[in-house]
Amino acid sequence: MKDALRVFAEAVRDTYDELPVLVTLNVLALLLVLPLVTAPPAVVALWAVGNRVARGEAVGAREYWAALRRHFGRAWLVAALHAAVLLILVSNLGFYHPASNPLGLPDQLLPYIQGVFVGLAFVWLLLSQYLGPLLLEQEDTRARVLLRNAAVLLIARPGFAATLLVLILLVALLSTLLTVPWLLITPAFLAVLTNNAVLRLLAPHREK
Repeated sequence: MKDALRVFAEAVRDTYDELPVLVTLNVLALLLVLPLVTAPPAVVALWAVGNRVARGEAVGAREYWAALRRHFGRAWLVAALHAAVLLILVSNLGFYHPASNPLGLPDQLLPYIQGVFVGLAFVWLLLSQYLGPLLLEQEDTRARVLLRNAAVLLIARPGFAATLLVLILLVALLSTLLTVPWLLITPAFLAVLTNNAVLRLLAPHREK
């Protein structure tokens, strides 16, 4: 838990150090999300900028546009993966709802089955916070490799992942209440935060 809090503090400092450029790129990314075709690449390009900030490298509009072009196809891979998992989870929650229940299962059993899928949704949230940074860090970007590596990081440090997710949800909640942070800095901050987290988790593996 303490390690995740330190990563959060580092992300706050890194974001503050690059605040003007991150605000600019955050607004640019939000504009590019409006056309569907550029939506996933715009998000991944912002995560690529967050990766550079976490590494202490220079960032600017040039790096953002370069990342958008470089990761255009990969971004759609991750978007398709998210969409597929979301479809599976939502479909099964609806399928096993008492109002539906096409299999005629006992009503007492349905909440437990739904609970399984709610648990899987929570696990997916834990995994998904690592997917963007891993997409940028690994050469093999196949979906199964991304998922495997995200699972390895989660299993190795479950407490870190859970604390990180809670912090992300708190930031998202506060930003939603205030609204303006989403427009100016929240997505860029989350990009810096998750990249800092993944770089911290990968460090021991790279030292071997």
